[in-house]
Amino acid sequence: MRSFFAYKKDMVASNQMEIDMTDLTFAHDLGITSANLAFDCFRDYADLETSIDSHRLNIQDTLIDEGMLTEDNCRDAFRAFDDRVKELKAAQAAKLPAVNDPVSYAFNGDYYPCGVVTKISKNFKMITTSEGQTFHRQGAANQWKMHKTWSLVKGHIERQNPHF
Repeated sequence: MRSFFAYKKDMVASNQMEIDMTDLTFAHDLGITSANLAFDCFRDYADLETSIDSHRLNIQDTLIDEGMLTEDNCRDAFRAFDDRVKELKAAQAAKLPAVNDPVSYAFNGDYYPCGVVTKISKNFKMITTSEGQTFHRQGAANQWKMHKTWSLVKGHIERQNPHF
């Protein structure tokens, strides 16, 4: 049995039709938007990878719904999606703290130095500083909190909110 894409390709060739660049632009933008949404909405899923997988599956459904399901559109949308996911994962990894990084804790415009990172759990769920503060990761985001209020920030910062 022939695939849908092989049939469609023959139909396009026999009619000497040109690929509509608007379709390819839509497919490319769909891939990028889906990847961005996968990272923005990950808390609605079990974890980031599940969100990525779900949003990747939705690409083909969207192309079908829009009447734009072609081999070229799928290839372009999935390539754009995969490239954007790779970029976002690299940016996320660059934000991860490392042992001996100077850090502070902050809330509502107040910042207080708290030494350097001395210990990071294997899965980055918990970070301990040289002054004994422990910060816990919030979901899959690169955000750690102490007592569910104070955020861990890079650098030694000592500054208080002037509005109080």
